[in-house]
Amino acid sequence: MALEYVSAELRDDREVILAAVALDGWSLQYASRRLQNDREVVIAAVTQRAWAIQCASEELRDDKEVVLAALKQEGEALEYASDELRNNREVVLAAVEWNGRALKFSSEELQNDKGVVLAAVNGYEGALKYASVDLRNDKEVVLAAVKAYGGALRFASEELRGDVAVVLAAADKDEGIHEGNLSEEESDGDEMGVAVAVDDEGVIEILSEEERDDDDMEVALCYAHLPGLAKTIKTGTVAQFRILSLAAGKGGSLNFLFTLIRERPELCGISAEVGSELHSHTGRKRRRSLH
Repeated sequence: MALEYVSAELRDDREVILAAVALDGWSLQYASRRLQNDREVVIAAVTQRAWAIQCASEELRDDKEVVLAALKQEGEALEYASDELRNNREVVLAAVEWNGRALKFSSEELQNDKGVVLAAVNGYEGALKYASVDLRNDKEVVLAAVKAYGGALRFASEELRGDVAVVLAAADKDEGIHEGNLSEEESDGDEMGVAVAVDDEGVIEILSEEERDDDDMEVALCYAHLPGLAKTIKTGTVAQFRILSLAAGKGGSLNFLFTLIRERPELCGISAEVGSELHSHTGRKRRRSLH
């Protein structure tokens, strides 16, 4: 119904507006202010189209029943709720359970609510980004996030991005290395070139017994498949870099790794060492295959 062309009188006609919003909730934008503050009219509108809530009066955007009606259609409609309702746990839970991204629009207090954040991270890969600093460093929360979406690892605290259990959980979830789940910045980054099929067993064969038992080895091999690699190289340990170099070398991406160490001169010598080990290991395998 093209309400933008009707008279002011009809825009204030309750029967006309109710019929209009039942067909298209967006029609609420053409209703009179009186009817934008009519509870029944607004509930009818947001039930048909959640985003119509932004056309409701300020009073009704602070009405719990009205806002919940909108959230049943789209969790991100929380953005247009009042500050008070964006700090209401029941309302925010309803929003994030429908769409985890709605956590972005909740109050800081509820972004630090473990139950709310756990509900959010199970429904949207980027939800962890909107959690409080404390919860991005909470192992239970981060594990839940990466078990749902491996790529959520990039929003975890630096400490948990180096935690073996967390990294392994992320690596087990294939979505974490799919380019479609990365941010535009990450998708354009050269580090995607290192997320190749790596012969982990072949790499492990080269490692010493001590290195095989080192937590660095598990973390590094997992990161060879994950989009957080560049950051790991810049801040990781020498042991992690060595293992990553071996993994990437086996996958044909060794040259890329060496472009990342310009800020880490102490790691430069590893390139020759890794190349030599890979060459020696390949030679031994070939000789064994001839016998």
